[in-house]
Amino acid sequence: MQEYHNPVIKGFHPDPSICKKGKDFYLVTSSFEYLPAVPLFHSRNLVDWQQIGHCLTRDSQIDIHKTPNSGGIFAPTIRYHEGIFYLITTNISKGNFIVQTNDLTQGFSEPIWLDIKGIDPSLYFENNKVYVQNACFDQQGSFIQQCEIDINTGTIINGPIEISRGCGGRDVEAPHIYKHNGWYYLFCAEGGTREGHMVTIQRSQNLYGPFEKCPDNPIVSQRDYGKALLQSVGHADLVEDNDNNWWIVALATRPYKHRHHLGRETILLPVTWSKDGWPMVEGKQAKDSYKIQIKEPIYQPKKIIHDTFKKTKLSYEYNTIRSFLSDYYEIKNQQLVLYGNKQTLNTHKSPVFIGVRQTEKECYFETQLSISLKPSSSAGLAIIMDCCHHMEIGITSQNELYVKKTVADLVNINIIEKVIGKIIIGIEANQEYYQFYYQKDNQKYKVDQTYVKHLCTETCFSAFCGVYGGMFIEGEGKAFFDYFHYQEK
Repeated sequence: MQEYHNPVIKGFHPDPSICKKGKDFYLVTSSFEYLPAVPLFHSRNLVDWQQIGHCLTRDSQIDIHKTPNSGGIFAPTIRYHEGIFYLITTNISKGNFIVQTNDLTQGFSEPIWLDIKGIDPSLYFENNKVYVQNACFDQQGSFIQQCEIDINTGTIINGPIEISRGCGGRDVEAPHIYKHNGWYYLFCAEGGTREGHMVTIQRSQNLYGPFEKCPDNPIVSQRDYGKALLQSVGHADLVEDNDNNWWIVALATRPYKHRHHLGRETILLPVTWSKDGWPMVEGKQAKDSYKIQIKEPIYQPKKIIHDTFKKTKLSYEYNTIRSFLSDYYEIKNQQLVLYGNKQTLNTHKSPVFIGVRQTEKECYFETQLSISLKPSSSAGLAIIMDCCHHMEIGITSQNELYVKKTVADLVNINIIEKVIGKIIIGIEANQEYYQFYYQKDNQKYKVDQTYVKHLCTETCFSAFCGVYGGMFIEGEGKAFFDYFHYQEK
């Protein structure tokens, strides 16, 4: 027996979808306004996941330049069928589309757009036909619809037709259909993606229904387990491993005092089948650890990123906001150089920010930088939830070390001291505070702090994302970063 701990993919990785090819499992999650979009993961044991890229990596695939906070790419589904990987998802500003590839190392195709309204699209293949299920809305609320499509052109062959209004919960969404022992099973999320979130199941012997509701719905929800580590569990996708074991991946949060800031994360839950043919999660509850029998060894190491910019490309962990920023950064002479685009971190456009997801409550971000800035500009290290909720420690064009806190319409700036040349700055986090520090003469000086709650989802304008930490430049000029370090404690 081996033990694993949830989340299996920590930090802002919501709406997981999973597929299998041979002994290999592949998983994607939502990315909203961050680029590259739709992170892609690989695993052999379903627990240890390595990011191997992104699915949407160029402007021709994705345009989210004007998307709002928590806009952009919603709820992808990945499927493998007859040698091809298919990804279907929603650009909330433009609609639903499909990309595909027969080689994940070569990236995905250009989008095939679908004339289908709604969100959370999924794919089901049967008898040389392809069906799309997704969530849609009318005056009575939300419902699940289905249509047959031509997978190569996106043409609608039949439908869409309403197939379900859910099992009684609000906001039915995230549909996935699977066939098992002659039954079509319709998985959905209901209850809203917060404390009331849950996984419900229906089944039918006809692909278009009518669907009967599982008598034991919801099959998993944390809505009645207020003291559990994991909350808001839902949006599940089902997979069978090569030893005939069944699992779901789902999203969950890890709140502290009823607030969360790491975003919605990816968890893994074992599934069994009842005597009357329903998939079940033990106790109808998501646990933060499980002991399982699995052949592949489990590691789950703590996350450490130490980047000295020796490679010419950024690693997959990094993201930008609303733009790929290809004209505003480069790696040369073992430094990351950021070029100002006149924007600030307050913009709804694309600030020059390159960062990574915060994956644990106790962690720290650190960098060493020097500057060549034009007047009224700045650069440094920031933690960001959205353009109205962020904190930074940095250097101004007047060589002043400062800490700035932006919480909606409240802004506080603390000038620390004058600095000359390179400086090491950092942000250290625990459950309740972010602490800002700098280093001089091998000594660490903590200069300010702020409450974590100021960057929590419940406080901010970002309903669906999590905190990022990373390097930035505001205004004009250049900033030179010698290294970037992120480490879970």
